[in-house]
Amino acid sequence: LSLDSRQDHSLEDGFLRIELFIRNSVRQNPCWKDETSLLPAQIVVYMQQALAIAEQGADLKTQRDLCLGLASIYQQYGALDKAVCCAQQAVETGTHVNEEDGFEASVLLGWLLVLTDQAERAQSILQPLLTSLQSTDSPTQQGVIHNLLALCLRHQRRIREAGWHLHSA
Repeated sequence: LSLDSRQDHSLEDGFLRIELFIRNSVRQNPCWKDETSLLPAQIVVYMQQALAIAEQGADLKTQRDLCLGLASIYQQYGALDKAVCCAQQAVETGTHVNEEDGFEASVLLGWLLVLTDQAERAQSILQPLLTSLQSTDSPTQQGVIHNLLALCLRHQRRIREAGWHLHSA
């Protein structure tokens, strides 16, 4: 495995590096084979390289997926500010792909903002999502957004409104 940062690699090379890293990591530490365990933090280097390569191309879905993956890994290791940045990038990229991809990234961003005590900002992202879901038959997605909004409102000490959202979930 090489950690060189040259930009002349293909996206396929980037994903092969990620796959090879995961296989070698599992071989060296069998506990990582368990699907509930955290990925090794070192995988971030390879994912960042793949993202840099993907950003040179036009594959926005891959860019969004890599940003979401990085955000999740950063969240798992408590690097929430970095997770927020990656989730924000995923939202920006995802909205150019399709509405559903943007939605998933926005929900993650909202959650990360709640975790980083940015309740007002989270609410400004989540409220439009809830409004857009009013015309759909997606009670699970609506419930998730209601719960996140309840957390935002509780952080803002708006308990009555938070209770309404919890009840609506």
